[in-house]
Amino acid sequence: MKGKTIFTMFILALSMMGCKKNSDNNNSLEFDTLNVNFGSDLDDRSWNEGDEIGIYSLCTRDNVQDIGMSVNENAKYVARVEGGEVYFTNASDDDQIIATADDHNFRFYAYFPYADASSDISTVGVQVPKKQFHAAGVGNYGLYVASKSVTSVVPTVDLDFKGVFSIVELYLPNDILDEDGNSVIQSLTLKAAVADNFSGVLADGGIYNLETGVFTSNTSLQANEVELDFGETGIILSDAFTKVSLAVAPFMVPIGGMDVVIRDLSGDETTINILGSEDDEGTTLAGGEVLTQYLSRDNDGIIPVNFPVVFPLGKTNDVPNFTASTQPRWVSEGIWTCPSQTQAYAQWNKVSDPSTTATQILESVNSGDISSPGIKGIWTGDYFEFVLPVKKFEAGTAVTVKFPMYTRQGPVFWNIEYLDGEVWKSNKTNVTCYDPAYTREATFSLIRGGKVIEHTMVFTEAIQSGYVKIRIVCADGTIQADTDTKVAVRSTPWTSGGNYGAPFYLYLAGSEVTSVSFSMN
Repeated sequence: MKGKTIFTMFILALSMMGCKKNSDNNNSLEFDTLNVNFGSDLDDRSWNEGDEIGIYSLCTRDNVQDIGMSVNENAKYVARVEGGEVYFTNASDDDQIIATADDHNFRFYAYFPYADASSDISTVGVQVPKKQFHAAGVGNYGLYVASKSVTSVVPTVDLDFKGVFSIVELYLPNDILDEDGNSVIQSLTLKAAVADNFSGVLADGGIYNLETGVFTSNTSLQANEVELDFGETGIILSDAFTKVSLAVAPFMVPIGGMDVVIRDLSGDETTINILGSEDDEGTTLAGGEVLTQYLSRDNDGIIPVNFPVVFPLGKTNDVPNFTASTQPRWVSEGIWTCPSQTQAYAQWNKVSDPSTTATQILESVNSGDISSPGIKGIWTGDYFEFVLPVKKFEAGTAVTVKFPMYTRQGPVFWNIEYLDGEVWKSNKTNVTCYDPAYTREATFSLIRGGKVIEHTMVFTEAIQSGYVKIRIVCADGTIQADTDTKVAVRSTPWTSGGNYGAPFYLYLAGSEVTSVSFSMN
């Protein structure tokens, strides 16, 4: 998360209450001396009380270039957190960065974390060590840098920090060592699964030139693995997933991927492979990037959901939930991702189409309170398939699905199917629709308009590690909601101007049901 930070400082001696910029934003600023204010963004990191950064500052003064603006060339500033805001104060009077009225051609070079031993802008020491400590926080390893050249220091100089090294985020499930949960981990190590396939390094160190942006590695500080230590008593994984982070040198994923070796308090090891697919091979983790991986006890890539699982519709705080930006894969691929648990998703599947001229249309419907996936041209057998990863899903578990559904001129009869073991099942009855002349075997029927559907399924088979799969299937495309009291029977989906035109989306006006939700009973 990016946090906006202001380095708050005080004006030493102003010749006026304000500073008026002249035409060149450079010379003749209307003050004698001024403490420079800085603003900063640090990528994907929150500032903590006491964080220390260093700033090298240069300017042209009295026609002499590259004059330092603080007594201490490597000026130290310390983070202070108050009322949700973060500001930086100079660690001493000698660290204050001060501009005079005639200064110009300002250049600022900042870095984090601060290093006392760095006394030269071209040789800032940096290290991503082989052994790291979870308690220290990943932000205190590696290096973040920012540089800015400006013609004026009024009112604020913005510094944009970027990571020189990278971060690997691992989400550890609570049952990774103990199937009953609350696993206790002493340490973990990240390394290549096949050492001979890895030509890079994960631990590195050396010097960094803030002016040129060049890192010079010291081979004695390099290693092909990184260990994260959780202290003498270890870490208890009490949450469903616990995030831990390591700083690493940029690297390319080798053939075979990477191994995470997890040790308990007794020193026993469990190895989990990540990034082992052909698609992962050759992927580069560049400087400043964050790689996120979820681990699983069975090393099968299954990241279980927490029930209830909610696919939101409509608006939240007047902001649409389903748009081209929030669901970019819907129109092109028919994929709808659960925003709060992205391992869960829905896939629209087109099974049949009697027309040779019209084409089924996938769209994002946003009008008034409606924000929903939309489909025009639904026919018999077409279906949504919702895929929910689970672990330790017990036999006899009941799952309830609840959602709104709306159509005009669209199919009336629908089924809800669920995969129980290896068999697709459906709770069907003889359903009479809103037009009493039409009855057929189905799970539910629609009206011309909106309706809320709620249906419970009982799974007789357990799932140790796998997927709950539930389908919402068009049972009969021919029987369509024509008027408020009558259906029409057609041999193709309803068309308008030669194109499929029957509105279909997930909505009911005035209803509090504004999602497709799956709950466990």
